[in-house]
Amino acid sequence: MSRRMTPRITNFIRALTGASRPAQGVAPPPSAVDPASRVAGPSPEIAKQADEVRTQKARIAELEAKLRTFRSGWVPCLIPVKELIALPECIVCGAGSERRFVYPYPSTHERFSSLYVLGCGACGVSWVPRGALDLDEYYASTYARENRNDRAEPPASYFANVESKKGYYDRARRQAEYTRLLGRPVKTVLDLGSGPGYFLYVLDRLQPGIEQRYAVEPDLASHKYLKHLGAKVVVLDEVESLHPIDIVLSSHSLEHYWLEQLPGVLRSVGRSLAEDGLFVFEVPSADLLRTNWHYIHEPHTTFFSRDAVDLLLRSAGFCSVALIPLYDKRFPVRKDAVFHPTKYPELEATGGIVGVASRVANDPRVAELEKFSPLRTVKRDAL
Repeated sequence: MSRRMTPRITNFIRALTGASRPAQGVAPPPSAVDPASRVAGPSPEIAKQADEVRTQKARIAELEAKLRTFRSGWVPCLIPVKELIALPECIVCGAGSERRFVYPYPSTHERFSSLYVLGCGACGVSWVPRGALDLDEYYASTYARENRNDRAEPPASYFANVESKKGYYDRARRQAEYTRLLGRPVKTVLDLGSGPGYFLYVLDRLQPGIEQRYAVEPDLASHKYLKHLGAKVVVLDEVESLHPIDIVLSSHSLEHYWLEQLPGVLRSVGRSLAEDGLFVFEVPSADLLRTNWHYIHEPHTTFFSRDAVDLLLRSAGFCSVALIPLYDKRFPVRKDAVFHPTKYPELEATGGIVGVASRVANDPRVAELEKFSPLRTVKRDAL
């Protein structure tokens, strides 16, 4: 690790432990102690407080050393922080800091490599503390430039060649198939984190007759493509006012929100849905407390387990939830795993989660998701 990174690590540890603030009631330095006290020796209380300070400093030094070491590898160890800090309860499951772990953000990107991730060993969710990075400007003008090389292409030629964009196009075809679970024609649709609109493009061909298309997309370079598709770009605060929406899709966008935002985002999605509307979503299953993900994560700020997704959706008012794993043998269970799922213990290696959620209790349509194989390629002649 370079020397310039050391202050960032130190500041991170001090912010977590409160070490930068003078502890109340801690023994003063020897020079400030009354000479008479020095002769008689420190009182038991002062000696105990001094021992606690030395112990805390030793723990901080040990943690700093570990973090420096783990920066050099793709598979960082998981460091318990329960003895160092008292963190707020987990937003997802309510577990306390006794189940909390910290590890370096898995990235070599300069913007993200200095960040750290907190993880809850009870539900498997991990997150970057909010405020660690200003992402608003990044998503508006930088994200597409650094991660995509096609936003300068005119919309007409872009969609004429859309099938060449294999990963995104094939994913959109699969997700469009899930909308058949609605059981009737889709009239209104919202794409939450749409990018240039792959899903909207495919859905128009799978289900002609859509009357209104909406999209939430901070990347300004994508707006011209959404306009070309006839989609109205809205901001997150407007989502609830779009009620009633038949289908809300979120494809690999929830992981870009701060964890603190997600309960509100999901409540807004639920309130925007028609009475029989469905929320269709896909997220990477980056439960870093359980699996080895030697993969680029930036700019993700929340990392999901299946248990955490289920808890988040139900707490936001979704009564029926179905989740299907996307298998990927590249990400096996780590030997030092500290999260052991309760709902999906049989999954040994996953690459993502596909899900459908409804606000209708015991919704039979949601259970039908299991009939779809997430690995199945939609036949091109179906479009």
